[in-house]
Amino acid sequence: MAGLVALAKTEKLTYGSSGVGSISHILGEAVKKKTGIQMVHVPYKGSAPAIQDFKAGVLKSYYDLLAQNVPMIKSGEAIALGVAAPQRISQAPDVPTFREQGIDIVLENWLGVSGPAGMPPELTKKIKDAVAEAVAQPAVKEKLFGWGVETRPMTTPEYAAFVADQIEVWRPLIIDAGAQEK
Repeated sequence: MAGLVALAKTEKLTYGSSGVGSISHILGEAVKKKTGIQMVHVPYKGSAPAIQDFKAGVLKSYYDLLAQNVPMIKSGEAIALGVAAPQRISQAPDVPTFREQGIDIVLENWLGVSGPAGMPPELTKKIKDAVAEAVAQPAVKEKLFGWGVETRPMTTPEYAAFVADQIEVWRPLIIDAGAQEK
């Protein structure tokens, strides 16, 4: 990352993303703000065309989910400069986090199960238990790991607090990126 930041301070660089308002766009804009660099955002209609242009040499850098890029990293076609996770990712343990490199960004692409307000507690528990049981299955764990998903079970109150915290994390980043509704 230090090399990219230094280069961006001397040359006009672009970065690709999977589209305006995507996590890769928000991350790219957050990196620009936190490091003080200027890079031109090139939005694509999904990751696949960005990856194609990267392989063709049209893009020199792009932000994307790590899992779908591990084969290119392992083959030497691409170099992962950092992950925006709170700790290193088990699929690429040699790739440092942004925080490890002095860039205070944690921006996770997360999934959760929610329901309407006022759900009966017994229904909430039944759904939570069913999801936990499914996610614990070895075949499901393997498939999720292959997609780069690392599970973090939470209680209902922990999940509610996490979602509330994530709203506060994402809101300013979305506004700064100019990706909010007008």
